[in-house]
Amino acid sequence: ICTCKTFNTSISENNPQFNIYPNPVCNYLFITSFDNSLFEKYIIFDMQGKKIKSGIFNAESIYTGDLSQGMYMIKYQQEIKKFVKK
Repeated sequence: ICTCKTFNTSISENNPQFNIYPNPVCNYLFITSFDNSLFEKYIIFDMQGKKIKSGIFNAESIYTGDLSQGMYMIKYQQEIKKFVKK
């Protein structure tokens, strides 16, 4: 069982195109897109900028159970947000 406290750490705050939750994440990162777009490419980077994972977002969540604990960034729709993997 993973118990996580939630907090919001967003790099882009002025006109967000999407939200991610929960943060920190356990096994699934959920995306809410404000324009309801699907089939957009996402890229997950570590804090050094190394590409860790990528794919096409076509559902409600991204599986993160294969990520090690730590801080990551996700790029989706030309916007980047930070999240923590517990």
